[in-house]
Amino acid sequence: MPLKRTPPPSPLTTPVAPTFSSAEYSANTLTTKEISYMHHSDSAPDLTTLTTTVSERKKRKHPEGDDSITSLIKDMFTNFSKEQETRFYNLQSTIVDLKEQNYELKRSVEHMSNKYDDLLTIIANLEKERKEDKRRMALKEDRLETMERKMRASGIEVRNIPKTKDFLFNIITKTGKAVNISIEDSELKDIYRLNSKDSSGPIIVELNSVISKEKILRAVQFIMPSMPSKLQKSNRTCRSPY
Repeated sequence: MPLKRTPPPSPLTTPVAPTFSSAEYSANTLTTKEISYMHHSDSAPDLTTLTTTVSERKKRKHPEGDDSITSLIKDMFTNFSKEQETRFYNLQSTIVDLKEQNYELKRSVEHMSNKYDDLLTIIANLEKERKEDKRRMALKEDRLETMERKMRASGIEVRNIPKTKDFLFNIITKTGKAVNISIEDSELKDIYRLNSKDSSGPIIVELNSVISKEKILRAVQFIMPSMPSKLQKSNRTCRSPY
């Protein structure tokens, strides 16, 4: 269905001024005093005479129960703060004590470490000294053995003869005669019998020279095959002790 469109009003038409009745005009008109109030400036001398419209903000009064709650909260915070301060002080004291203990423990460990190092050094030195002493003892034993061999190089060991020294000397003299060797007193340095478990301990004859010893031994070794009865009947032996 087609819409009906009305044309817009012509702009050439002049607007008609509104007309008011006497009653409406009297109601809408302002008085002279009101107009003067409207045009009044803030710098006018009678500013205090003007009516103000500033509203006053009124605070709501709290009941008495709120004050007690606030006081209780303040007391709680105060007590909590005191407890925290006490705990902090105790914790700080404990930390200081732990630091002192750690310092003392560190000093003790360092002292023990130094002592341990000193002990290791002492042990190493003792080990070196022990090895050196062992080496020296071995050298001295070798020297002592060499000296004993040199001292006994001129000795003759004779077994199965009596213990008296005079008899021993007579036996040695007779033994020399048996092997066609003349043994003089000046050739003998000492004569003695070694102690042994049985009664037939060997006799050690120390001569003044190795030459005398070798001469007697050669004579015994030479005479033994040809004349065994002279030396073997009585079970007598003559040999070098070394």
